[in-house]
Amino acid sequence: MKNQIHGMLLGYGIATKAAQLQSNKKRQALVKDFADQGFTEAAASLEVILGIIEGVQEQIKDLDKRFCGDFKRFASNVGIVPSVHNSNETVHMGRITKHGPQELRTAFVQATMGMIRLSKITGEWRLMTDYRAMKTGKGSGKSIIATTRKLARIIFAMLHNREPFNPALMVREQVSIHSRGGHRGLI
Repeated sequence: MKNQIHGMLLGYGIATKAAQLQSNKKRQALVKDFADQGFTEAAASLEVILGIIEGVQEQIKDLDKRFCGDFKRFASNVGIVPSVHNSNETVHMGRITKHGPQELRTAFVQATMGMIRLSKITGEWRLMTDYRAMKTGKGSGKSIIATTRKLARIIFAMLHNREPFNPALMVREQVSIHSRGGHRGLI
């Protein structure tokens, strides 16, 4: 639609730049300038098209809020949450649901596998220490999926907060304390 506006204005001999359509204030200034040059009917058409663009942008914002609002929905859309079966008071957690795009789920698992392979870099990360501890009791497959779910949670938080990846946050904080005997321990 923005290309349609640029083409329409160019037809009237007015060359525009992409930045002129980025903000509501700039779009309204463009309509006013267009009307001031005597193109009132075309300015009215331009306002209709701009109204449609604003409506679409509002719908996109609404969808972003719905998608990014809750990690549980994000993880279930990826398909890495366990299926749950209830029977009276018994709750059974089954295999992962595999709902959502297979390619996305595969990408998350591959990212986890990459972290496992790069143990020289990632070996001290919380995800990897938890993975190794879990692997001894639950096995490799379940541990990889559980680690993938944790990785998805981290990625969701980065996307939601619009923050870059910070490797320093991946390492457990070690706080040293002094006991009465002068022994230093870690919490």
